[in-house]
Amino acid sequence: MRMIVKVLPALAVAVLLAFVLILSANHRSFRMAGEMVSNLISMQYGVSKTSSQFLLDRADTRRLIQPETSGIVRTGIQFKDGDHVRIDLAKDAGFGVIRKGLYWPRVEKTNGQYDFDWFDEIVNEAKARGMVVCATLFGNNRLYGYNKKDGIAVFTEKGRQGFAKFAAAAAARYRGDPVVFEIWNEPNLRNFWRAHPANPRKSNIDAMADEYTLLVKAVAPAMKAANPDVFISAGSISALWTESFAWFDRAIEQGILNSGIDAISVHPYGFEWPEKAEPNGYSVMRGKLAAAGRSDLRIVNTEVGFPADEWITDRGYSPEEAVRLQGAMLIRQQLLDHLYGLEYSIWYEFRSRDTYGIVNNAFELRPAYTSAKTLHNELNGYRLVRREATRRQEDFLLFFSNGTQDKIVAWTSPALFHDKADTHVIETDYEILHITDSFGQKIPTKGQSLELNEYPKFVAIRPSSGVRGQ
Repeated sequence: MRMIVKVLPALAVAVLLAFVLILSANHRSFRMAGEMVSNLISMQYGVSKTSSQFLLDRADTRRLIQPETSGIVRTGIQFKDGDHVRIDLAKDAGFGVIRKGLYWPRVEKTNGQYDFDWFDEIVNEAKARGMVVCATLFGNNRLYGYNKKDGIAVFTEKGRQGFAKFAAAAAARYRGDPVVFEIWNEPNLRNFWRAHPANPRKSNIDAMADEYTLLVKAVAPAMKAANPDVFISAGSISALWTESFAWFDRAIEQGILNSGIDAISVHPYGFEWPEKAEPNGYSVMRGKLAAAGRSDLRIVNTEVGFPADEWITDRGYSPEEAVRLQGAMLIRQQLLDHLYGLEYSIWYEFRSRDTYGIVNNAFELRPAYTSAKTLHNELNGYRLVRREATRRQEDFLLFFSNGTQDKIVAWTSPALFHDKADTHVIETDYEILHITDSFGQKIPTKGQSLELNEYPKFVAIRPSSGVRGQ
C-alpha cells in the first residue's frame, strides 16, 4: 500500500479529494475530508518526522508538571464550575493537571480591583494534592466597552489593555503556585471569538488571527513583567486541519511566536482516532515552528475528547462498545501525546450530561474513568523508553521501565480507510509475565503471543530483544 500511495498521480488524488468532499456533506465533519487525503499522501501513521524530546529528561526550573520519577503525570482533565468539590475523583484517577477557565468579568467587577478568591479555592485544592492548574484566561468585560452584540472577542485597544492588566494580576497572584496559563479558548472559531464583520459566517479568517495576535502581544509581556517565571501558552487552536493551519500561519506572520509565550496550545479535534493527531497535526505544527525559527516553543494539548455517540457508532460499533472504546481512546491519546513530546495533555472532560465526561452529571463513574485509573496505576513510576518497531505501522508497542521492571503498552489502530482495527496476533521475544486490560482486569497469557486490538493492554515482561513479527 505504501508503494502504491507514493506513485499515485496528482489527478488520482484530486479525484479522491472530490469524492471525499462529497461524502463529507453528511453529519461527519467537513474537515475530515482534507485530513483523509493528507493521510493518504503521508501514510505516516504515528511516525514523527522529528525526534521526540521527552520533557522528563529536561532540566527546567519553570517546569511544574511532574516529578522526575513518573512518566505520565502530565495527563490532565477539563473541569467545569463546581467540579473542584470532587477533585479527589480526578486525583484518584491519576490526573496531574486540571484545566479551568479563569474568567475576566468574574475577577474584575470594579475597575482595577481583582477578586481571585473563587479561583484561589481551585488552586489550593489542586496544590494540596500535588496537582497543577491550567488556567485559561477568557472573557470580555463591560467595564472596558464590551458589547454582547460584538461577540466575546477582545479586539479594541482599551479591551486589550484591560485584559493584559487582569492577566498580569493573575500571573502575580499565583507566582510560586502550580499554575500554568493559556490565553483564550479556541480563538480561531467565531463562536469563541466573534462573527467577524469581514466574513461573519466563517471561522479561521485572517482578521480573527490578527485580532487575537494583538491580544497575545499585549498580554504575554504584561504577564512576564509581573512574573518572569510564568508559563504561558497561546493559540488554543480548535481542530488541526487546512483552515486552522492557515489561521495559525497568519498569526505567525503577525508575530505571535515572538510575543513572549512559552508554548502553542492545540485542541486536536476532528481526527477519527488519536493516532492521526501526530502525522496530520502535531508534525505540521512543529514544521511551522521550525520554519519560523521557533522550534524551542513547546506544544501542549489543552483539550481533546471523543464522545461515546455517533462519532464511534457510525463506524459499526454498538452503543455499549462505544462507551468502552472511549476509555481506550483516552489511554491512547494520553500515551501518544507523551510519546510525541507534548508538555501536557488534557482530556475533555471530567463531568458532563452528554457522553464526553468520564463521570456523568451526578459524578457517577463511566468506563473512561476506569481506563484512566488503569493507565495511571499501571504506569505509576514508569518512564517511557521507546516505541518498538513493528511490521504494521498501525501497531503500537510502547516500552516502559521503572528501572527494575519493564512493561509494554500494546494496541493497534484502524488502518487507512478502515473504520475498525484489524485484531491480530503478534509473536514477541518477550517472556510475558501477566497482562492487564484497559479496565484493570487480568487476562490470560498465551506464551509469547500477544493479541492486538483497539484496546490497549498493559503487559508486564521479562526483557529481551523485542518483537519478532506477525
